Amino acid sequence: MRLILAHVRKDIAALRPLLIGWVVAAVVTAFNLTTGSVNIGAGSHSLSGGFGIFLLVLLFAILAARVIHEDALAETADVFWRTRPISRLQLLAAKGLFIGVLAAGTAGILLLTPSPASIPYRQGLTVLLGLVAFAVVTPNLTRLLALAIGMAVGVGFLIATVRIFLVTHGTGSFFFQGQPGFLAAHLDGIGQGIYWVGYLGVIFHHYLTLRWKTSFALLAITSFLPSLLPALFFAGRFGHSS
Repeated sequence: MRLILAHVRKDIAALRPLLIGWVVAAVVTAFNLTTGSVNIGAGSHSLSGGFGIFLLVLLFAILAARVIHEDALAETADVFWRTRPISRLQLLAAKGLFIGVLAAGTAGILLLTPSPASIPYRQGLTVLLGLVAFAVVTPNLTRLLALAIGMAVGVGFLIATVRIFLVTHGTGSFFFQGQPGFLAAHLDGIGQGIYWVGYLGVIFHHYLTLRWKTSFALLAITSFLPSLLPALFFAGRFGHSS
């Protein structure tokens, strides 16, 4: 446990400027929300209130990625020595503790908004797990952004291709044979579940095995598969109605 806490202190020292920015954004946003200085979504103050929350979440996302990249385990020549004397599991625990505390703080600030029930926490958790998974298989923030953009373009192209194919071939195609009621009713939940299991699998697999290619392949499958489900059902319904 002492090694884990020592590693967290090391990361805090390395990321101090960003952490100070996050703390300032959190304090100012919390003060504005609790004193009523900012009324989110109403009047002329909505822009400043929204910007404060946006800045807080943005800094949190950058910190979550940067803390992983402080001890990058992907595409680096000294990857073996980055898990000495701390073990891979301890390193993962240290990163998880750092990100978990920041996530709790960010979520706590968001609960102060006038309508906390409308905040998409489930989707936010999916984005956070995805961000960490992408950071795990990349050596720096630039490569992370490039990979995320490339994946987004690839997913969009694949979805468009599948929709065109299924609409052209109709519901009798190999990919669509009717519409199962359970899957249709729980499509969003199934997709979220695939994201969570897949992204967690990428994170744990890479930290425990350091097999970058396998982790990258798992990340690609996780990113593409849930996005294809709505495309399949959309195309099937469209073809059926025509």
